[in-house]
Amino acid sequence: MSNVSIIIQGPLNEISLKNIPTYKKYGKVIVSCWSGHDEGLLKYIDDDVVFVCNDPMKEEHYNAHNVYYQAFTTHAGLEKSETKFSIKVRSDESYSNLDVFVKTINENPERMITGDIFFWSDYVCFHISDHAIGGKTKNLLGTFDTVKNICETTPPDTKLEMRSAFAVGD
Repeated sequence: MSNVSIIIQGPLNEISLKNIPTYKKYGKVIVSCWSGHDEGLLKYIDDDVVFVCNDPMKEEHYNAHNVYYQAFTTHAGLEKSETKFSIKVRSDESYSNLDVFVKTINENPERMITGDIFFWSDYVCFHISDHAIGGKTKNLLGTFDTVKNICETTPPDTKLEMRSAFAVGD
């Protein structure tokens, strides 16, 4: 049995759902979306895929760039993971080969691994990409729980700024 779960997060999308057979090669697949999806897309979700449908907007929360939706649905998917490691991928993308990603999280168990998209050294050092992120399930749970709680306690009209902790060139 694999020690990795693949969590497809976001609104249901045929792009990622058609890729479920590929993701199953790496371990258990969990689909965590929010309500209001096209019911016809459920045909891609087999009985051995964990399906979590969420209604994250019961109240108004901070949700700029859908950060609350992402944190809420990723956290809900991680809660269903029974493996040591998990990889969260976006529902509007598909990855045909996660070998290097899986190898890297296994070789670096205390780190969260993510793609380099949006690692803008001149904007925000170490800004985590929302495209693919993996690591120990318990560490990811803690991270996404923290983000979810920040969103739930921040008024929706608040303007949060991203700032670098380091000056460029340091």
